Amino acid sequence: MNGTSLYRMMRTDGSKPVLLSTLRQVAEALDTAHRSGTVHGVLTPADIIVAPAEDDNVTVQIVNFGQVKAFAQDLTSGGAPPEAANYMSREQILGTTVDARSDQFSLAVIAYELVTGRKPFQGDNLPTLFYEICTVTPEPAQKLNLGLSARVGDVLNRALAKNPDERFATCSEFIGALAPALAQSPEWVPGPKLQAVRGATAGTFEKRPDPLAAATTVGHEAPEKPQPEPIRAAAADTAAAGAPGTPELPRISRRPRRAYDDDDEGSRPSPGSSVTRFGLIAGALLLIAALAIFIIRPKVRPNMPAQVLDTRAGPTSAPPTLDQSQPTKDLTHQQSTAADKSPATSNPPEQTPRPRHANSNRQTAPTPPTSGPAPDQGMPTNALADIDLLSEPPGAQMVVDNRPDRTCTAPCTLSLSTGRHTLSTHLPGYTPAQRIFNVPQDNSVFVALDRTTGTLVLTSIPPGSTIVVDGRNSGHTPATLHLTPGDHRIELINGSQRHQETINVEPDTLQARSFDWRQ
Repeated sequence: MNGTSLYRMMRTDGSKPVLLSTLRQVAEALDTAHRSGTVHGVLTPADIIVAPAEDDNVTVQIVNFGQVKAFAQDLTSGGAPPEAANYMSREQILGTTVDARSDQFSLAVIAYELVTGRKPFQGDNLPTLFYEICTVTPEPAQKLNLGLSARVGDVLNRALAKNPDERFATCSEFIGALAPALAQSPEWVPGPKLQAVRGATAGTFEKRPDPLAAATTVGHEAPEKPQPEPIRAAAADTAAAGAPGTPELPRISRRPRRAYDDDDEGSRPSPGSSVTRFGLIAGALLLIAALAIFIIRPKVRPNMPAQVLDTRAGPTSAPPTLDQSQPTKDLTHQQSTAADKSPATSNPPEQTPRPRHANSNRQTAPTPPTSGPAPDQGMPTNALADIDLLSEPPGAQMVVDNRPDRTCTAPCTLSLSTGRHTLSTHLPGYTPAQRIFNVPQDNSVFVALDRTTGTLVLTSIPPGSTIVVDGRNSGHTPATLHLTPGDHRIELINGSQRHQETINVEPDTLQARSFDWRQ
C-alpha cells in the first residue's frame, strides 16, 4: 500500500480527524491480530502506514509483524535505532510474559506523543530510558497540552500502567475511552501543531528580553536621560510664551509641597484643602456604597443558583426511576399478569418486589441459590461446565475470578458457570501469570510459567565490550540480561582491559551498570 508512515506524519502536520481515525484503525487491526494469537511486540510509528482514501478518510496498515523477536533482540544488543526503545513495555524490558497488553502500551506511547508532542519516557541512553519506562510515572498529558482535560490524562495513564492487569482489556477499549475524552476537550492541539506553537512562542520570548537587557546594562541613565530633556524643553517653551521668570518654575513645582507649613494659612492651601476634603468625602461615600452592595449580594446570590440547581436536578433524577420501573413491569408481566398490576406501580425500589414474585410463583425457588454459587445470580443453575486447569511446571496455585472458593492446584478441574472468567497463577520462584477465558468455548487452560528473573542492563564507552556472566559468554555491550535472582559474577573485557564485579540481582527489578574504559 502506498502511503506515508505515521512517523513522518507526526513530524510534519496532522489534523484531529486523521489522527483519531488512524488510532481507531490501528487498535482494530491489533485486536484482530491478538484474537488470532499474534502479538506485534514493538509497535512504532514507523510500522504504521497511512494512505489517503475517499471523503478525506485514511486507510491504515501495520507492518513488521513477522520481525518481532528479531527486532527486540537487535534493540537490546544495539543493532536497532534507539527510537524504537521508547515504545517497549515494562514486561518486555524485564523479560516477563508479553501478550496483547504490551501492544496496547506501545499504542499508548504513540497516542501520548500525538496529543502532547513529546514522548512519555525519555533518556539519553538505554539504561536511563529503560529505568524511566519501568519505574517513572509519565507527566500528565494535560500539563503538556493545556487544551486537554484531566480525563485524557487518566485514560493515557491507565494504558501506560506498569502492571499489565491495570490496563484496558483491548486496544479498541482504550481508544474508545480516549476518543470521547478528547471530544470533551475541543480546544486541544495535536502534537505536530503543538510543537510549531511552542517554537513560535519560544521565538517571541527570545525577542522580548532585548530591551530589558539594554536597560540593565545602561542602568538608570537610559530611562532618565530621555525623560528630563523633553520636560525641560516644554518648560522653556512655556517660559518663553509667558512671564520671563524662568527661575520661578521650580519654585512653583516645589511650593505646593511646602504649602502645609505655617507660612500662609489662607492663600493657596485653603482651596486645595477644600478640594481634597470634597474628594475624600466623595470617595468615602463611594466606598460605603460599594461595601453595601457587596454585603447585600452574597445574601441574594446563594439562593438563585440553589433554585436553578434544584429545578435542573428534578427532571434529571426522574427519568432513571421511570426507566428502571419499566423493565420491572415487563418482567413481572411475563411472570404473572395478576401480580403485574399492583406492585409495578406502587414503589420504585427494584430489589424488594422481585423476591416476592419469585417466592409467590415458585415455592421451590429458595433451594437453587443454596446449591449453586452465589455470585452467578444471572446465570441458570444448570449452565455449568468443567474446565481443566494445567500449568508448566505443575503444582501452581490456580485462582479463578480472585475467589478463594475457586482455587485449586494444577493439574485440576473446576466446574464454572458460562461466561467470561479470569485466571491467576502463582508458583514460588516463577513469575505470576494471568489468563482470560470463556466458558464453554474453552474447555481447558494451559499456563507456561517463566522463572522469576531480574533485569541487568550493561553499557560501556566505547561499546562492544565482551560480557561474561558466571564464566559464560553473554554477548557484547550494550546488552539487556535477564538473570535469576541471586549473586552473579560479571566480567567485562575490552582488549587488555578487564573489569570484574559481583552483582546481586533481585526478582522483578531493573539494574543498570555503565563502564567508561577511558577513565
